[in-house]
Amino acid sequence: MSPLAPICRLTFANLHLEDSKPPVTSLGPEASIAQALTFMQSNSSTSVPIRSRSGVVSSISAVVGVLDIIGYLSHHPDTDLESTTIETCESLQLGDDDQTESYRIWEKDFLDTLESTLVAFARGTHRALVTDVLEKRKSYLLTQSDVVRYAASHPESVSPGIDLDLPISVSLLKVNKTVHVATEDVTAKQALVRMRTKGVGALPVVDDQGRIVANISASDIRGLGKTGLADLDVPVLDFLQKKTRSLVKPIVCAPTATLKEVMDLLVKHHIHQLWVVEDASALKPKPIGVVSRSDVIGAFVGVEAR
Repeated sequence: MSPLAPICRLTFANLHLEDSKPPVTSLGPEASIAQALTFMQSNSSTSVPIRSRSGVVSSISAVVGVLDIIGYLSHHPDTDLESTTIETCESLQLGDDDQTESYRIWEKDFLDTLESTLVAFARGTHRALVTDVLEKRKSYLLTQSDVVRYAASHPESVSPGIDLDLPISVSLLKVNKTVHVATEDVTAKQALVRMRTKGVGALPVVDDQGRIVANISASDIRGLGKTGLADLDVPVLDFLQKKTRSLVKPIVCAPTATLKEVMDLLVKHHIHQLWVVEDASALKPKPIGVVSRSDVIGAFVGVEAR
């Protein structure tokens, strides 16, 4: 078994993140799809916490993402957004689906150690609700990005258990996993539905020769409102170009990149994953693998990311 990084033994209190995190705001399960989209637009977010059916205001039972809503609407295009509630959406049944980032909330106390949460993150959980049983500190949502950012800023929390200078082809358990792609002839909606179906946070957009020409991720639909849904029916490259005014070159790395370099790139560019390519200097490289935040966190706990 791989050695555990020191960060596994830290408590959530040791991270000192509560003062820098926004308060947890949420909707009830009776909220409509339109209200959920408005909530995300107002908060410039890609997800909305959903309170439990018990009606306890402080109890969060699920997190529903904009990708979940887009996926649902792709199968139910005639849905009335104003009257259809999150709770009644057939594929958004709270707590009943293990395949998406939404639904079951992972909840921990400030004094718990991080190890089990890091394992959950490596296996696909995206967020954890951190609460204080003594009610002396405010609750907040811890994300995978928070963990990677902390580790990058505090390398002593990772080493000597983990050698940050090893190439990712050695330090990460599975770099050359299948890369799901979107071809440049699909619409933005089709690309986003594929992301949700495959359970990934981003896709490289490739040309007819399999070379990366762009990248689409959940961040590209941050704050998407009800009126923005129609914008997703255009070709994916047109959607990305309209959003950023120019196609942003995807961030890539070679298999020889070190774990530290990967962590720094993920933090610097605020991205979920890096496409692994044979030649990182090529103008349009072909992806041969992908390394995500889940992979990095998995390395901390010796767990292969899903």
